Amino acid sequence: FEDTRSITEPSGALAVAGAKKYLAERGLEGENVVAITSGANMNFDKLRLVASRSGSGEREEAMLVSTIPEARGEFKKFMNILSEVGHIKRGTGRGDDRAITEFKYRYNHRMDAESGDAVVFYSVDTANREDADSLVSELNTAGLSTVDLSKNELAKTHVRFLAGGGGTLEDERVFRVQFPEKPGSLRRFLDVVGGKYNMSLFHYRFTGEMTGNVLVGVRPLKADQVSEFMSDMGTLGWFFEDVTDDPACQL
Repeated sequence: FEDTRSITEPSGALAVAGAKKYLAERGLEGENVVAITSGANMNFDKLRLVASRSGSGEREEAMLVSTIPEARGEFKKFMNILSEVGHIKRGTGRGDDRAITEFKYRYNHRMDAESGDAVVFYSVDTANREDADSLVSELNTAGLSTVDLSKNELAKTHVRFLAGGGGTLEDERVFRVQFPEKPGSLRRFLDVVGGKYNMSLFHYRFTGEMTGNVLVGVRPLKADQVSEFMSDMGTLGWFFEDVTDDPACQL
Protein backbone atom coordinates (compact mmCIF):
# COMPACT_ATOMS: atom_id res chain seq x y z
CA PHE A 1 0.00 0.00 0.00
CA GLU A 2 2.78 2.44 0.90
CA ASP A 3 4.42 1.86 -2.50
CA THR A 4 1.43 1.70 -4.87
CA ARG A 5 -1.64 2.78 -2.84
CA SER A 6 -3.19 -0.57 -3.76
CA ILE A 7 -4.94 -2.86 -1.27
CA THR A 8 -4.82 -6.60 -1.90
CA GLU A 9 -6.73 -9.39 -0.21
CA PRO A 10 -4.73 -11.39 2.40
CA SER A 11 -4.05 -14.31 0.05
CA GLY A 12 -3.11 -11.89 -2.73
CA ALA A 13 -0.57 -10.20 -0.47
CA LEU A 14 1.13 -13.56 0.09
CA ALA A 15 2.96 -13.31 -3.22
CA VAL A 16 4.41 -9.93 -2.25
CA ALA A 17 5.45 -11.23 1.17
CA GLY A 18 7.15 -14.22 -0.44
CA ALA A 19 9.01 -12.02 -2.93
CA LYS A 20 10.20 -9.68 -0.17
CA LYS A 21 11.42 -12.61 1.96
CA TYR A 22 13.20 -14.15 -1.03
CA LEU A 23 15.06 -10.90 -1.77
CA ALA A 24 15.90 -10.27 1.89
CA GLU A 25 17.27 -13.77 2.52
CA ARG A 26 19.53 -13.53 -0.53
CA GLY A 27 20.54 -9.92 -0.02
CA LEU A 28 19.31 -8.93 -3.49
CA GLU A 29 18.79 -5.27 -4.40
CA GLY A 30 17.84 -3.52 -7.63
CA GLU A 31 16.24 -6.66 -9.09
CA ASN A 32 13.04 -6.77 -11.15
CA VAL A 33 10.59 -9.09 -9.39
CA VAL A 34 7.03 -9.93 -10.44
CA ALA A 35 4.38 -10.88 -7.87
CA ILE A 36 0.82 -11.74 -8.97
CA THR A 37 -1.69 -10.20 -6.54
CA SER A 38 -5.47 -9.98 -6.28
CA GLY A 39 -7.97 -7.94 -4.32
CA ALA A 40 -11.46 -9.14 -5.24
CA ASN A 41 -12.07 -10.70 -1.82
CA MET A 42 -11.33 -7.53 0.13
CA ASN A 43 -14.17 -5.88 2.05
CA PHE A 44 -14.44 -3.53 5.02
CA ASP A 45 -14.46 -6.39 7.54
CA LYS A 46 -11.21 -7.81 6.17
CA LEU A 47 -9.78 -4.32 5.80
CA ARG A 48 -10.05 -3.83 9.56
CA LEU A 49 -8.05 -7.01 10.11
CA VAL A 50 -5.41 -6.00 7.55
CA ALA A 51 -5.06 -2.53 9.06
CA SER A 52 -4.61 -3.91 12.59
CA ARG A 53 -2.05 -6.52 11.51
CA SER A 54 -0.02 -4.76 8.82
CA GLY A 55 2.22 -2.82 11.20
CA SER A 56 3.24 -5.73 13.41
CA GLY A 57 3.66 -7.98 10.37
CA GLU A 58 6.23 -5.68 8.81
CA ARG A 59 7.74 -4.90 12.19
CA GLU A 60 6.83 -1.24 11.62
CA GLU A 61 5.01 -1.55 14.92
CA ALA A 62 6.39 -3.50 17.87
CA MET A 63 4.04 -4.74 20.59
CA LEU A 64 5.93 -4.64 23.90
CA VAL A 65 5.31 -5.38 27.56
CA SER A 66 7.45 -3.81 30.29
CA THR A 67 7.46 -4.40 34.04
CA ILE A 68 7.88 -1.37 36.30
CA PRO A 69 7.58 -0.84 40.08
CA GLU A 70 4.03 -0.07 41.23
CA ALA A 71 4.97 3.19 42.94
CA ARG A 72 4.45 6.91 42.59
CA GLY A 73 6.72 8.50 39.97
CA GLU A 74 7.64 5.22 38.25
CA PHE A 75 5.39 5.88 35.26
CA LYS A 76 7.27 9.10 34.58
CA LYS A 77 10.62 7.28 34.94
CA PHE A 78 9.39 4.68 32.46
CA MET A 79 8.49 7.33 29.89
CA ASN A 80 11.82 9.09 30.40
CA ILE A 81 13.75 5.86 29.77
CA LEU A 82 11.65 5.05 26.70
CA SER A 83 12.23 8.55 25.34
CA GLU A 84 15.98 8.41 26.00
CA VAL A 85 16.81 5.01 24.52
CA GLY A 86 13.88 4.56 22.17
CA HIS A 87 14.92 6.48 19.07
CA ILE A 88 14.30 4.88 15.68
CA LYS A 89 17.57 3.69 14.17
CA ARG A 90 17.83 4.93 10.59
CA GLY A 91 21.40 4.68 9.38
CA THR A 92 23.83 6.56 11.62
CA GLY A 93 23.22 9.14 14.29
CA ARG A 94 20.62 9.59 17.02
CA GLY A 95 17.61 8.87 14.80
CA ASP A 96 14.00 10.02 14.94
CA ASP A 97 11.74 10.22 17.96
CA ARG A 98 9.61 7.12 18.32
CA ALA A 99 5.80 7.35 18.40
CA ILE A 100 3.73 5.31 20.85
CA THR A 101 0.74 3.93 18.95
CA GLU A 102 -0.97 2.04 21.79
CA PHE A 103 -0.70 2.07 25.57
CA LYS A 104 -2.53 0.11 28.28
CA TYR A 105 -2.10 0.05 32.04
CA ARG A 106 -4.40 -0.95 34.88
CA TYR A 107 -3.65 -1.45 38.52
CA ASN A 108 -3.26 -5.14 39.33
CA HIS A 109 -3.81 -5.87 43.03
CA ARG A 110 -2.43 -9.42 42.80
CA MET A 111 0.82 -8.37 41.14
CA ASP A 112 1.27 -5.43 43.50
CA ALA A 113 0.83 -7.67 46.55
CA GLU A 114 3.14 -10.41 45.26
CA SER A 115 5.98 -8.41 43.70
CA GLY A 116 5.23 -4.71 44.01
CA ASP A 117 5.37 -4.43 40.22
CA ALA A 118 3.05 -3.25 37.45
CA VAL A 119 2.81 -4.24 33.79
CA VAL A 120 2.42 -1.77 30.93
CA PHE A 121 1.35 -2.97 27.50
CA TYR A 122 2.23 -0.68 24.58
CA SER A 123 3.06 -0.52 20.89
CA VAL A 124 5.70 1.67 19.27
CA ASP A 125 6.72 2.30 15.67
CA THR A 126 9.99 0.81 14.47
CA ALA A 127 12.05 0.99 11.29
CA ASN A 128 12.55 -2.75 10.84
CA ARG A 129 13.14 -6.02 12.71
CA GLU A 130 16.67 -5.04 13.76
CA ASP A 131 15.43 -1.73 15.15
CA ALA A 132 12.73 -3.48 17.21
CA ASP A 133 15.20 -6.03 18.60
CA SER A 134 17.65 -3.22 19.41
CA LEU A 135 14.94 -1.27 21.24
CA VAL A 136 14.01 -4.26 23.42
CA SER A 137 17.69 -4.89 24.22
CA GLU A 138 18.27 -1.24 25.16
CA LEU A 139 15.17 -1.12 27.36
CA ASN A 140 16.29 -4.23 29.25
CA THR A 141 19.79 -2.82 29.63
CA ALA A 142 18.29 0.39 31.01
CA GLY A 143 16.52 -1.61 33.72
CA LEU A 144 13.10 -2.07 32.15
CA SER A 145 12.25 -5.76 31.96
CA THR A 146 10.71 -5.84 28.45
CA VAL A 147 9.31 -8.60 26.25
CA ASP A 148 8.43 -8.32 22.55
CA LEU A 149 5.00 -9.86 21.83
CA SER A 150 4.79 -8.72 18.19
CA LYS A 151 4.73 -12.32 16.95
CA ASN A 152 2.62 -13.75 19.77
CA GLU A 153 -0.72 -14.63 18.16
CA LEU A 154 -2.52 -14.84 21.50
CA ALA A 155 -1.37 -11.35 22.44
CA LYS A 156 -2.39 -9.84 19.09
CA THR A 157 -5.81 -11.49 18.99
CA HIS A 158 -6.94 -11.30 22.62
CA VAL A 159 -4.55 -10.07 25.32
CA ARG A 160 -4.00 -6.61 23.86
CA PHE A 161 -7.71 -5.98 24.52
CA LEU A 162 -7.69 -7.53 28.01
CA ALA A 163 -4.31 -6.63 29.51
CA GLY A 164 -4.18 -5.40 33.11
CA GLY A 165 -6.15 -5.97 36.28
CA GLY A 166 -6.03 -9.75 36.23
CA GLY A 167 -6.29 -11.99 39.22
CA THR A 168 -5.19 -15.46 40.27
CA LEU A 169 -8.03 -17.98 40.12
CA GLU A 170 -7.39 -21.39 41.58
CA ASP A 171 -7.63 -24.32 39.15
CA GLU A 172 -8.30 -22.06 36.16
CA ARG A 173 -7.26 -23.18 32.67
CA VAL A 174 -7.33 -20.93 29.60
CA PHE A 175 -8.04 -22.19 26.09
CA ARG A 176 -7.94 -20.67 22.62
CA VAL A 177 -10.75 -21.93 20.39
CA GLN A 178 -11.26 -21.43 16.65
CA PHE A 179 -14.86 -21.80 15.51
CA PRO A 180 -16.68 -21.31 12.18
CA GLU A 181 -17.69 -17.68 11.72
CA LYS A 182 -21.38 -18.37 11.15
CA PRO A 183 -24.65 -18.13 13.11
CA GLY A 184 -25.17 -20.82 15.70
CA SER A 185 -21.51 -21.50 16.48
CA LEU A 186 -21.60 -19.94 19.95
CA ARG A 187 -24.77 -21.82 20.85
CA ARG A 188 -23.19 -25.08 19.70
CA PHE A 189 -20.14 -24.36 21.86
CA LEU A 190 -22.30 -23.61 24.90
CA ASP A 191 -24.37 -26.75 24.34
CA VAL A 192 -21.17 -28.76 24.86
CA VAL A 193 -19.48 -26.91 27.72
CA GLY A 194 -21.87 -24.22 29.00
CA GLY A 195 -23.88 -26.35 31.41
CA LYS A 196 -21.02 -28.54 32.59
CA TYR A 197 -18.18 -26.09 33.23
CA ASN A 198 -17.96 -22.63 34.76
CA MET A 199 -16.40 -20.02 32.44
CA SER A 200 -14.24 -17.38 34.14
CA LEU A 201 -13.17 -15.60 30.94
CA PHE A 202 -14.62 -15.16 27.47
CA HIS A 203 -13.22 -12.85 24.78
CA TYR A 204 -14.26 -12.70 21.14
CA ARG A 205 -13.79 -10.00 18.50
CA PHE A 206 -15.06 -10.17 14.93
CA THR A 207 -12.24 -9.74 12.39
CA GLY A 208 -13.80 -10.71 9.08
CA GLU A 209 -11.96 -14.02 8.82
CA MET A 210 -13.68 -17.33 8.01
CA THR A 211 -12.93 -18.60 11.52
CA GLY A 212 -13.42 -16.74 14.77
CA ASN A 213 -11.01 -16.83 17.70
CA VAL A 214 -12.27 -17.09 21.27
CA LEU A 215 -10.24 -17.00 24.48
CA VAL A 216 -12.01 -19.00 27.18
CA GLY A 217 -11.17 -19.40 30.86
CA VAL A 218 -12.63 -22.43 32.68
CA ARG A 219 -12.65 -23.01 36.43
CA PRO A 220 -12.48 -24.95 38.54
CA LEU A 221 -10.74 -27.38 36.21
CA LYS A 222 -8.48 -29.64 38.24
CA ALA A 223 -5.72 -31.70 36.67
CA ASP A 224 -7.84 -34.86 36.57
CA GLN A 225 -10.64 -32.97 34.76
CA VAL A 226 -8.55 -31.51 31.94
CA SER A 227 -8.65 -34.67 29.81
CA GLU A 228 -12.45 -34.84 30.16
CA PHE A 229 -12.80 -31.22 29.07
CA MET A 230 -10.48 -31.80 26.11
CA SER A 231 -12.57 -34.83 25.13
CA ASP A 232 -15.78 -32.80 25.30
CA MET A 233 -14.23 -30.05 23.15
CA GLY A 234 -13.06 -32.65 20.66
CA THR A 235 -16.68 -33.52 19.84
CA LEU A 236 -17.04 -30.10 18.20
CA GLY A 237 -14.40 -30.84 15.58
CA TRP A 238 -12.86 -27.39 16.03
CA PHE A 239 -9.24 -26.44 16.62
CA PHE A 240 -8.48 -25.61 20.26
CA GLU A 241 -5.43 -25.52 22.50
CA ASP A 242 -4.53 -25.02 26.15
CA VAL A 243 -2.71 -21.67 26.41
CA THR A 244 -2.66 -21.37 30.20
CA ASP A 245 1.14 -21.30 30.29
CA ASP A 246 1.55 -18.86 27.40
CA PRO A 247 3.47 -15.75 28.58
CA ALA A 248 0.72 -13.52 27.23
CA CYS A 249 -1.82 -15.12 29.59
CA GLN A 250 0.19 -13.91 32.58
CA LEU A 251 -0.63 -10.31 31.73
